[in-house]
Amino acid sequence: MQPAYDVLSYGTIGLDNIIRVPHLPRPDISTHALDVSQHLGGKATNTAVYLSTWGLKVALSGTVLGDDATGDRVLEMLARYPGISTRYLSRQPGLQSMYCDILLTPDGERAIIGIHTEGKPQTPPTREMILDARLLTLDLYGGEERVEAARLAREAGRPVVVGDLRRPDHPVLPCADVVIASAAEVRSYGSGLSLEEFAREAQAHGARGVIITGGAGDVLVFEPERPLIAITPPSVQVVDTTGAGDAFRAGVAYGVLQGWGLVECAAMGAAAGSLKVSRTGATSDPPTLEEVLRLARRLPRRRPESGSDLR
Repeated sequence: MQPAYDVLSYGTIGLDNIIRVPHLPRPDISTHALDVSQHLGGKATNTAVYLSTWGLKVALSGTVLGDDATGDRVLEMLARYPGISTRYLSRQPGLQSMYCDILLTPDGERAIIGIHTEGKPQTPPTREMILDARLLTLDLYGGEERVEAARLAREAGRPVVVGDLRRPDHPVLPCADVVIASAAEVRSYGSGLSLEEFAREAQAHGARGVIITGGAGDVLVFEPERPLIAITPPSVQVVDTTGAGDAFRAGVAYGVLQGWGLVECAAMGAAAGSLKVSRTGATSDPPTLEEVLRLARRLPRRRPESGSDLR
């Protein structure tokens, strides 16, 4: 069948309520709201908004929405993006839709409270759904349905871009063309592996390309039989890091669809993530394609030496 969409963005779907506070609360020390704003949220949603802003047609699926006010609000806000289709998005009567309350300080520090997030039903991936898009991208904040979606995409010959990898032996890896992990999570969940050891272990379990993001630090790009490349992101004023990883994944997915090499895909991701953190909310003010491309072309690339860069 001829795909109707460029990308199927599969994963978490919800809302973010961003509450600006002068400081985060501590035991016996309260805080107060300076401002409250509502934004589309969820990793699949965030990535979909970026890709649609850049001119791609995106189908959204994953978390099942309830028939409550939150679910209505998600659909209302998605309707602002004509490039995003909710054809494969499901609703369930009586279900409470997920959302997050995010406390945000002036220096960009966050505390996130997930509400109705545990055990949410997921729309089962189908062959029809996978064939209807040229590329699948997904987060790993779910269960077997993520692996099944990737397996169906691999069988159909569709490229698969996976975010939020925490385990170098995850069962999704044999079906993944590109996997993205954060250095902070590798150090927290990687069982004592260095960044390079984690990436090589993920490749040994089937991943083709591995990208490890470093926040304000270098992005590391691991490809089979090619030298390791580090991409240095620009120095930016951090306002809100919510959705930065999802913007990064959108940049990588965009590059894969253009047929770029993995280093250029990672540079696109680094540019998108860097531009995102200077804006409030994951999706309310995405940078234009031209802005991201211009910054991506300027980012320095180098071959890092073994040492602290890779630990």
